[in-house]
Amino acid sequence: MTSLTFASLHLASSTAWRWIWATNLILLSLDHLSTGLLGVFAPRTALRIYRGLFGIQFPKSPEIVAVLKPWGALAVFAAVATIFPIVDPLRYRGVLVALLMLLILRILIRFSARATATAVFGLSSRRNAWHIALIALCALLIATELLSI
Repeated sequence: MTSLTFASLHLASSTAWRWIWATNLILLSLDHLSTGLLGVFAPRTALRIYRGLFGIQFPKSPEIVAVLKPWGALAVFAAVATIFPIVDPLRYRGVLVALLMLLILRILIRFSARATATAVFGLSSRRNAWHIALIALCALLIATELLSI
């Protein structure tokens, strides 16, 4: 009877973990897809929306608009790639490693460039710390799954 209870708890916790993990990847994918498509097809609108989402005051220059299009395309690529491991994490563990590296780099960039981001883009330290924590949580969930497969 005891082993049946532990088996049931393990199955329930495993199922809960899969939902949490998949939700993380789905939300990460939707974030990259929506912000990426905006950058590609509506870069000026994207600048306004990014201000609200990320707290960054981008200058409205032709250069930043030109950068948003390929940056957006990369985000769309990341969004599409993020979907595959949801179905089969073992088969697509290389994608998980790439996503983890992307998130780690984003954390390092946000942390190392925090003074510049505040001075140039008006990003508050609190807002930057919140985004670093959110990115770290996503990375931690991906890393945990990689260690379990």
